[in-house]
Amino acid sequence: MTSLTGQAVADLVHGRLHGPGTMTLSRVAALDRAGPDTLSILSSPKYLDQFRRSRAGAVIVAASLAGEPEGPQTRIVVEDPTEALLVVAQQFDEQVDQPAGVHPSAILGTGVRLGHGVSVGPHCVLGNDVQLGDGCRLGPGVVLGDGVTLGDTTVLESRVVCHWGTVIGNRVLVQAGAILGGVGFGFHTGEAGHRRLPHVGRCVIEDEVEIGSNTCIDRGSLDDTVIGAGTKIEIGRAACRERG
Repeated sequence: MTSLTGQAVADLVHGRLHGPGTMTLSRVAALDRAGPDTLSILSSPKYLDQFRRSRAGAVIVAASLAGEPEGPQTRIVVEDPTEALLVVAQQFDEQVDQPAGVHPSAILGTGVRLGHGVSVGPHCVLGNDVQLGDGCRLGPGVVLGDGVTLGDTTVLESRVVCHWGTVIGNRVLVQAGAILGGVGFGFHTGEAGHRRLPHVGRCVIEDEVEIGSNTCIDRGSLDDTVIGAGTKIEIGRAACRERG
C-alpha cells in the first residue's frame, strides 16, 4: 500500500504546508469519514462544519479557507483543491496492474493483431481481425466481435462487449459490463407489421472517452454512432457529465 507524509503531499501538489508534515497518510476520504491516516479535502465553505469535526490527518484546503481556526491543523493550501486531490489520489490507488500477455483461457480468432504490452485477461473472446493497440488491457470476460479495433492504452474492464466493427480510440476507459455497437431499437411499421431497420453503421468511440458501467451505446442504422473525443458518460448516478 502506498503511503505519503503530509510534507510529501504538499511537495507533490506544489502546495503550502501549514502544521506538522510528518504523519503518514495512506488513503483519501471525505471529511466525515476520515481518520488519522487519511487525507481529505475542503474546497467550499459549505463543508466547514464537517471540517471542524473531522479527524483527518491532513486536509487539502482552498487558500480562502486556510485560516479557519477549528479543524485539522495539518493543511496543504492550494488554489484548486479538487485538482490537487486528483493528483494525490492516483498515488493511493491500490489497483494492481494487469500483467502483459494473453491468459491461457482466452480465445483469439484468425487475423488478430496485438500491440506491444497488451494484456488479455481470463475468458476473453476476440473475433477475427481484431486489432489492439499498444498497452491495451482487457479484463476478464471481455468479448470483441469481428473487426473491432482499439487504440493505444485503452482499457476495457470485465465483461465489456464490443459488437462487430466497433472502433475505439486511444486512452479510452470502458467500465465493467458496458455494451458497445449493438443493434439499435429501430423498426418500420407497415401492413406486414414491425420490420427491423438495418443497422449497418458502426459505433465509433474517439480518444480519451470514459464510459461508465453497464452503459449501452448502439451502432447507427446507416451512419456511424460517434462519441466525440473527451466525452464522459456515466449512467444511473447523480453525477453525469458529458462533453462531445
